[in-house]
Amino acid sequence: MKIAIEYDAYTHDPKTWREAIAQLQTAGHEVVCVALGPVSPGFDANTFAGDVEIVMPGIDVDVRIGQPADMTTQEKVAMDHLVNFWNAYVALPDARGAEATRTIANAMHIIQGIMAIRVARRVNPEIWL
Repeated sequence: MKIAIEYDAYTHDPKTWREAIAQLQTAGHEVVCVALGPVSPGFDANTFAGDVEIVMPGIDVDVRIGQPADMTTQEKVAMDHLVNFWNAYVALPDARGAEATRTIANAMHIIQGIMAIRVARRVNPEIWL
C-alpha cells in the first residue's frame, strides 16, 4: 500500500511520525511525503524517515494522511491580506457604491476563485487541470 503523509502534518511532531513511518515500512508499505507548499530550507527527504521521497500533490496513493483540502499557511496569509485590503478600501470615504468599488469587488472574486482552484487541484488534480 502506498501511503502519503502531508509535510505539514509531519512537521507538527516529527519524532512520532518517524516512528510511525518506520512501522509502516516494516509492514511493507511505501511511504511518501506530500509537500503542498515550500518545505523548510534544508529539509532533507532522508531525514523524513529513511527512504521516503518528497512528491508533489496529485500522485496516486492508497491512503493520504493530513489535510490536502485545506489551504496552505501561505495561501491563508494571502487571503487574509486580501480581506484586509477590502476592509481598508471600503473604509475610505465615498468608497461604497462607487463604480470603482464594484470593479475591485469583481477583481477580488477572481482572486478568490484562483485561490479556490489551487485547493481543488490538490484534492482532485485529475479533474482540475
